[in-house]
Amino acid sequence: MPRHEGQAKTAPAKARAALAEAMDLRRLGPEHSDLVADLERLCFPTPWNAEQLRQGMEQGSIRVYGVLAAGKLLGYLSYYAVGDEAEVVNFAVGSVWRRQGKGRALLGHVLQKWREEGIRVGFLEVRASNEAAIHLYTSCGFRQMGVRRGYYPETGEDALLLKLTLADLPGPVERTERRYP
Repeated sequence: MPRHEGQAKTAPAKARAALAEAMDLRRLGPEHSDLVADLERLCFPTPWNAEQLRQGMEQGSIRVYGVLAAGKLLGYLSYYAVGDEAEVVNFAVGSVWRRQGKGRALLGHVLQKWREEGIRVGFLEVRASNEAAIHLYTSCGFRQMGVRRGYYPETGEDALLLKLTLADLPGPVERTERRYP
């Protein structure tokens, strides 16, 4: 095999590693709505569009935190908060970045923000077939409290309704305002 062919196969891995070095977590604003909408289109069959996201962020009705590196959005989590409750709207990590701890770091960051905001209870729906997401959520303290039959209109798939009571967590949520490798 010629040398350049082997190098081509490792180049994407090296590029991802270099990008991960510069990664940070932060609250996203309306100026990020195009990036979030792009990731929405890649991850969801019925995505929000950039205008919907921009309006929600401008009005403060939706809060969005993201994992960014070199101007790229690797993942994000959006939620509504009313009183002492929050509901995750969407949580996505680009396929290249999954199973590398990016989603866990982002979720930990958001849970810390919830505590700072006085959120006591969080909710979310997850596809019953999404085993990786279910494992992540339950490992972070979410517990199943119900099933929404036929919740996803494009497939008719059920959603599991999960709940997190922040006071039930074993200790403080790890502060995640540092950069993540």
